Amino acid sequence: MSYHDAWALAGDGPGHTWTTANPSARTVIEQVVGQGAHHRRIDYVFVGSRLTHPKAQCTIDTAALAFDRPVDGTWASDHFGVVVDLDITIA
Repeated sequence: MSYHDAWALAGDGPGHTWTTANPSARTVIEQVVGQGAHHRRIDYVFVGSRLTHPKAQCTIDTAALAFDRPVDGTWASDHFGVVVDLDITIA
């Protein structure tokens, strides 16, 4: 595999980024999917492997959701983002 899913390696939990728990997404999800309680991950960060970048080494330190809570009652988007901390060394 040339690229790795950062969430699968360093995330905690399912990492759903598109969910009816977000009121900004609920109507569209109900229209598109046709189910009331739906959630899945549609946002990814892919990191190249050593095969892809032989002169660089990358360690995925953390992966977390972003914008997954409202601020003053307002949701930032209709889906959540993924934030990844990487440690990259170039040889």
